[in-house]
Amino acid sequence: MTTLELALIANGERVGTLAVERKGAAGTETIELSYEVDDNGRGAKLAETIALLGDLPVEWQIRGTSLMGGAVDETFTKQASGEQHWSSQADTGSSLELGFYLPADSSPFTLALLAACASGRAGGTVPLLPEGEARLVQTPVSEIAGRAVRVYALSGVQLSPQYVVYAGEVPADSSGLGDLVAISDGGTLLVSLEWVPQVTEVAVVLQQETQRRYIEISSEATLLGDRDFVVENVRVLDTRSGTVGEPTRVLVRGRRIEAIDPLLTVPEGAAVIDAAGRIAAPGLHDMHAHLEPSSALMYVAAGVTEVRDMGNDNRQLETLREAIIDGELLGPASVPAGFIEGRSPYSARFGKVVDSLEEALEAVEWYAERNFHAIKIYNSFNPEWVRETAARAHAHGMRVQGHVPAFMNADRAIADGYDEITHLNQLVLGWVLDPLEDTRTTLRLTGLTRVADLDLDSEVVQATVRTMVERDISLDVTLVILEQLMLSRARTVIPAHEPIIDHLPAGLRRYRKRTYVPYRDEAELERYALAFRRLQDIVVMLNEAGVKLWPGTDDGSGLTVHRELELFVDSGISATDTLRLATISCAEHLHQGKDRGLIEVGRVADFILVDGDPTQSIRNIRQVALTVAEGRVISPERIYRGFGMVPFAREAVVL
Repeated sequence: MTTLELALIANGERVGTLAVERKGAAGTETIELSYEVDDNGRGAKLAETIALLGDLPVEWQIRGTSLMGGAVDETFTKQASGEQHWSSQADTGSSLELGFYLPADSSPFTLALLAACASGRAGGTVPLLPEGEARLVQTPVSEIAGRAVRVYALSGVQLSPQYVVYAGEVPADSSGLGDLVAISDGGTLLVSLEWVPQVTEVAVVLQQETQRRYIEISSEATLLGDRDFVVENVRVLDTRSGTVGEPTRVLVRGRRIEAIDPLLTVPEGAAVIDAAGRIAAPGLHDMHAHLEPSSALMYVAAGVTEVRDMGNDNRQLETLREAIIDGELLGPASVPAGFIEGRSPYSARFGKVVDSLEEALEAVEWYAERNFHAIKIYNSFNPEWVRETAARAHAHGMRVQGHVPAFMNADRAIADGYDEITHLNQLVLGWVLDPLEDTRTTLRLTGLTRVADLDLDSEVVQATVRTMVERDISLDVTLVILEQLMLSRARTVIPAHEPIIDHLPAGLRRYRKRTYVPYRDEAELERYALAFRRLQDIVVMLNEAGVKLWPGTDDGSGLTVHRELELFVDSGISATDTLRLATISCAEHLHQGKDRGLIEVGRVADFILVDGDPTQSIRNIRQVALTVAEGRVISPERIYRGFGMVPFAREAVVL
């Protein structure tokens, strides 16, 4: 019997454990796993039993709860006849085709098992069940603490990088154990206890490998870098007026638009892009991003040329922003907000986690010295510290925004200095929860069922709205993440995912067909649906009252910006108003209005070519054939293919 324990590390702190126990002889062994995460008041808690025959699982049982507390009861079995059956949150099915079963809900140890399987296959590839194919790539040897380690990268599973790290080679047996150092699925980093003292070095090695991979994709997707170019036969969308012009030519020199004229003569040496009658729209914004190398690439593929980063690993964000500015990696321009969280068992582990008001004020000074435009306060921040912290931020000319800390409502947060509320639910929960209820937990999601009965004309609601209008308090809406959580249904493709599901890698496709929220019965699921429709009513009410609304996703994939805009329109805001919000209004809010947000002479060349007219149907905004970000001409099609996705539009022709 072999046992191994790995620690889940976030921002240098341990937030979970994966215990692995191996029983039996090689080739006919059983793996038992216990996976528990407690990060930011949420986290998966899973027990798994896996029977292996050769290099493939023949039985897999997973019980427990997923990230937000949704129940998990997943099984996979291979019968004597060779027929394989599975039942998961995503689907049920059967197959006679041999392959590695890729669970819908499992611990990251699945990657170690998959790496062990793929390592013995020709070309490092292995077919997946129910669909898809994974490929294992071995990277050059690195050194950590004087010991040789090797990173193995898996593709075809998710959008984010999937890594397994060994001190030596992938083990010859199918258990995935061997000298296992670490597992990373892009969002988490699990490190064996022996290697925890070297977790920083492990993270750096993985970051370097990720950087290398994305530099390759960036190079392949950059059609024009420093060369002047003309876009011809293009119709320009003015999002301020909501009108689309007649066919014209647009000349870009360096980073800026030099001329817009249908009679323009193409300068000698300039490249020509045939827009073929497509519409040029200003680059989009995501006002709630947590920028990573993968999302940076996906954002520009989606036509997003500027984001507001709402909290990150500060060191990694600085490195990423520099790489984007230098042109090494493709990504949007970014305006960062400094994340400040209070210390508690529920803390989010990035940005600055503080234990006192003094530390909070020091965090403000740290962010001010580095020109962060705002601070973002989070769930566990002590409400008694808000007023002084906000005053210090305002003294530096910084805005104050964020979640409403537990045991505080939006009214008090505004009174104590907030300029903006982050997430619609953080605003609304103050209208439906008791002041003593703890929103550091998943209650900040499950409590939204009470919104189904909320009277929008009530004084408690209207008093807040009046204050927001009087004090010019805006709202970072993030409807799309609430839709994904509240309307998620097992074995169902919800409206948020219908336009993208067939474009995704196999693992992410299954992951999107699950129930994230805990619920007791179908009636409670219907309450979530009713509550979400009420949230859309609130968006319309706030917009009509004059509250400034910012489209944001908090999703991390870059794929859901378009759905956020669709939800604005579906809620009752016009397509032209929504496009204005997503472009020039966001740019002005970020003090970028003189340079970005419109396609005009003298402005930074940030625009996209789209198939179809988004003023007629907002859904056309997803069909981005070309992105121009600060004068760089980028192919979304090549980025999507680099991530193993099916593109949404064909690449525009560069002559």
